[in-house]
Amino acid sequence: MGAPYPPPGSPPPPGYYRRRRGGGGVVWPVLLIGAGVIFLLQNLGLMSWNVWGSIGRFWPVILILIGLEFFLGSAGRHVIGVAMGGILVLAIVAAIAVAAFGHFTSAVPANFSSHTLTQALQNASSASVVVRFGAGNLTLGPLQNQSDQLAQMTFDGPNQNTPRSSYRVRGGQGQLSYNLRGSGPPWHMPFANGNTGGSQMDLLLNPQVPLSLDVQEGASQGKLDLSQLHVGRLNLQTGASHVTVIMPQNAGVTTASIKGGAATIDIQVPNGVSAQIQYDGGLSTLKVDQSRFPSTGSRMYRSADYDTAQNRLDLTIQAGLATVSVR
Repeated sequence: MGAPYPPPGSPPPPGYYRRRRGGGGVVWPVLLIGAGVIFLLQNLGLMSWNVWGSIGRFWPVILILIGLEFFLGSAGRHVIGVAMGGILVLAIVAAIAVAAFGHFTSAVPANFSSHTLTQALQNASSASVVVRFGAGNLTLGPLQNQSDQLAQMTFDGPNQNTPRSSYRVRGGQGQLSYNLRGSGPPWHMPFANGNTGGSQMDLLLNPQVPLSLDVQEGASQGKLDLSQLHVGRLNLQTGASHVTVIMPQNAGVTTASIKGGAATIDIQVPNGVSAQIQYDGGLSTLKVDQSRFPSTGSRMYRSADYDTAQNRLDLTIQAGLATVSVR
């Protein structure tokens, strides 16, 4: 039972408020502060986004700290808080030092390998492409001089994360998917595969084929160059990442939806393409080139010639703690 309430009008006994407020823990507040500092350093360009792949290997430490807090009770929370605070300060100093003086390098592990997969059209006249990517580097662009091919994918990274691909044709539409989540524990803690941060995926797609793209990224760095692709629909979901998206240049009407968490998202709209941009953001920063896309109010931006333009983009952005630019 908690401390009894004092009778009305009488002063509380010594230590009353201290006892009632002493139930809060220290593990989660310190972890939240640490995560916020890391996101800040990443948005400022002082830390690589691939760091989450390495941090993820130490998630069992969270369970150890929570267990210690329960075991020691309120008497040990101060000690745990001071220890975690010291570790957090040292980690931040080390991260800044690495960012300032260069990243430490090591030999490529023996379980790293390179794979190249090609996918023929098989008489498909259009295609739906789904990419699920964890942590690492992702690039996407046009395929050159391969009229009978839909895609070519090159992957460099851990063997256990080698992409699983599937393809079928239904009603003249090819349905292609790549899954790079890799093999992890059955409960699949986020970023539990520590080597995922070293993955590199390069995907090239046929620029002559009408495409629908669905890209899901985790803690990654990405560049999606769609300028030469015929993309009618784009759905991009990204987590703690830094991604650049160059929109299609001659695709007619493109409908795009971009959802981001703690991310830096740079969206480039080629010259000659009109756009309508609708934004729904939380604690985020939005920068729009209003010389091209004037504000029409209610977080809406629209080119003057949007209704009559031959090539136009209908873009919806939903972002949390993110920095978003559209130019």
